[in-house]
Amino acid sequence: MEFVMDSMETIKALAIARDPHFEDAMNFLQNTGFDLRKQRDQARRWCFEKAASGDAQAQYVLAELLVAGLFGDQDHDEALKWCKLAADNDFAPALMLLAGFYQSGWAGLMRNDSVARQFTERAAEKRYLPAMRSLGASLVEAGGESVSRGVDLLKDAAALGDLYSKTFLATRDLSSANDETTKMRAFESLKEAAAAGDSHANRMLGYFYKGGQHGLARDDVLARAYFNKADELEDGSWRNLV
Repeated sequence: MEFVMDSMETIKALAIARDPHFEDAMNFLQNTGFDLRKQRDQARRWCFEKAASGDAQAQYVLAELLVAGLFGDQDHDEALKWCKLAADNDFAPALMLLAGFYQSGWAGLMRNDSVARQFTERAAEKRYLPAMRSLGASLVEAGGESVSRGVDLLKDAAALGDLYSKTFLATRDLSSANDETTKMRAFESLKEAAAAGDSHANRMLGYFYKGGQHGLARDDVLARAYFNKADELEDGSWRNLV
């Protein structure tokens, strides 16, 4: 399977970062039965045909893969067209992807944080986990009266299985807690997320043990084990594409 270098670097970065849109696209095609190491052209044709038939999920997946360059050169205009069609069908992941386009001013769009927020809110209302955690984290980081709603969104997302939200909340508790009981619960939550396969949780624990932070005894061996696990998870997230 061949890619131009820029596309390969984009694909690798998206996979390592566990970009939710890229993961959605990969899972969709792989669950459909395509081996992307051998069947790129077949997957491309099938995805275009499915999107053209009006399937919102295929439209969204096609948009993301045109962004990433998995189907050849990146095509921003086509990606935006298919994303808007999927969003018009109220498909939550497409609403979230379109929010990102408006937030960054991507593909010639005028940057508009208000419109981006509206699309994110709509996706979160549909219980799309990446939207819930993105909105929740932004509300917490904004501070003030928005923090409570942000924490509630993150807790809901974590309860639904979102490991990033679980890691975010645990790290926040470790940074702000004044009592040992809360810190112990936060560490247990962080370790659970790490054991479940969250690379961020593994890397955070690596830093904590390496520096002896948050009351932990410094342990270079354990720190290296967590760092190695984070590297392994990140490496495995894109190796099956090439």
